[in-house]
Amino acid sequence: MPGRRLTLAAPPPDPFGEQVPAAFRERCELLGGRFDFETDDRRLLGLVRMAYAGLPPHKLPRRGPQLKVRLIATPAQRSIGIRGEPPQVRSLSGAGLLCGAMGSANFVAVAAAQRSALLVASQHALRHPYHVRYELLEFAVYLLAARAQRLVPLHAGCVAHDGRGVLLMGASGSGKSTVVLHSLLGGLDVLAEDSVLVEPQKLRATGVASFLHIRRDSLRFITAAQRAALMREATLIRRRSRVIAAIQLADCL
Repeated sequence: MPGRRLTLAAPPPDPFGEQVPAAFRERCELLGGRFDFETDDRRLLGLVRMAYAGLPPHKLPRRGPQLKVRLIATPAQRSIGIRGEPPQVRSLSGAGLLCGAMGSANFVAVAAAQRSALLVASQHALRHPYHVRYELLEFAVYLLAARAQRLVPLHAGCVAHDGRGVLLMGASGSGKSTVVLHSLLGGLDVLAEDSVLVEPQKLRATGVASFLHIRRDSLRFITAAQRAALMREATLIRRRSRVIAAIQLADCL
């Protein structure tokens, strides 16, 4: 049976893995509420059962609210300077969200239904501002904008002229940003070079035209004079995969 063709009206299903069913579930009546605990990790399931399984339900005059808690175990990473017990939990709050973190934390929590997000960055992470901006801040901004306006997020670039645009889609490293660079030098408008939000019914697109991220070897396709002019305004950054140049588009227009 052939696979379903993906279109703007039928984007890749569940890009954030939100609808993936958990391997383990536990339902408990606690503190007047009906809690559904979900997890893919047997150890976390064991913690839930150790804490709450077998407790008598509270006898309250009305039926309590349905509440859900998802527990996730992240992959193991090498710990630096951490010995013995974890540090005490620290409360973090903002934008209507409450979080608790042990020690330094780097994360973004998004409550799409409440249209709010909380970003937390450690002092160590702030030594790498590009990663905080590109991997945490933009994650929250694009996700909130897409959910609030029911837009389809696409990993794509977009160039335009006179109100009509072209989406440039492809895997990372396939040359989208190089095409955007040539389009810019050719006089086209740049809507975005990496992430685009599309309204499915009217096929209207929006994005943030802030930086153009290109690899050094992409510059071989332009003239020496163009390379020199662009690199004067470029900031060299080191992404997780390779060193690239980030050119602020406002300086090129």
